[in-house]
Amino acid sequence: MTLPLRPNYFKCPPLSGDEKDYLLTQAHRICQETALNALTIVKNPTTKVVVNQCTKRRAQLHYGTDIIDSNMYGITGKTQIKTSYEELIEFFHLTSQKKVRTFGNVVGQAILDRVTLYNLTDQTDDPSSAFIYAGVQWSVIECNVIHPSLTLKRDTCFLEVLNYITVSDPDTGEVRRGFIRAVHSLALDCCPSLRSTHNIVRSALVRSGHLFLETEQPGLFDYYYAYVVADPGKTPKFFNIKVFQRIVGQMLNLEHHIALKRLPKLLQTALNFPNRPYRSTKCIHYCEACDAKFKMLHSKHHCFFCRQIVCTSCIQTYKVPVAGRERTKVEVCTECFCGNKPKRGIL
Repeated sequence: MTLPLRPNYFKCPPLSGDEKDYLLTQAHRICQETALNALTIVKNPTTKVVVNQCTKRRAQLHYGTDIIDSNMYGITGKTQIKTSYEELIEFFHLTSQKKVRTFGNVVGQAILDRVTLYNLTDQTDDPSSAFIYAGVQWSVIECNVIHPSLTLKRDTCFLEVLNYITVSDPDTGEVRRGFIRAVHSLALDCCPSLRSTHNIVRSALVRSGHLFLETEQPGLFDYYYAYVVADPGKTPKFFNIKVFQRIVGQMLNLEHHIALKRLPKLLQTALNFPNRPYRSTKCIHYCEACDAKFKMLHSKHHCFFCRQIVCTSCIQTYKVPVAGRERTKVEVCTECFCGNKPKRGIL
């Protein structure tokens, strides 16, 4: 049988009031436990560092075990991201097939099918809801960061929750505010395994998800991505960890995606107002972003927005759609693109 599944493939009976209340209680619990999972695992030593070549943002990856069941292990990544609550909700609230595809492309997962089994609550329909969104989903994925020959398609039945969160750091006790997308697998009779019919392996994520906590700098969040698998099967642990690292490392794609979506509006605004003239590069001997010395024959570039003269490492070229024009080609420094300031050399 093929994917996507035919409509109404899963026969899910209506939830009783008690069943819905139970799932909503679970939704609140997994938000807190996912946040604590992320904040606890990230205290362990760094096992790998990954870098996004466009934003120059780094993510530190940490190995650890689940806070509830130490037999379950996973990876948590930590980085920072310049964004807003509105942008995060827009990205993670998967209200259309287009948004599902975009989400999959950004996080490095080909989402072959996704079915909402139960919509529990949604602030779009009920502004008084205690959650931005909570629902039970079924999804089947093919991981883009692993060669298809090395893995079978995997599906999961899970509780998905989007919400604002207040959490206490397990070490310092510091109370912090933020946003979370938490997922936790469920076993439902109406959503059985598809191994025999579709050759899809049922997997389970526990207390996993994306956590964004405010920092002292407005608009800058500490970003954590916890990925903990309940039953990784018979695959060797070292291989699973490598796979988890590649999956979690895709977290750096989110800032690049959000920054790209901002560019058309930023460029339109800039084109409506006269900008400062470009300065001569003749007397500039060091990159004005990272302080790297310009060597002979090395290119010097002007950022379209801030007019700084920077090196090749600190700038990217983008073709940006602008209303009433063809795609406009602009060079944008890393700081103007995503707010990430390059690390300067020590003088």
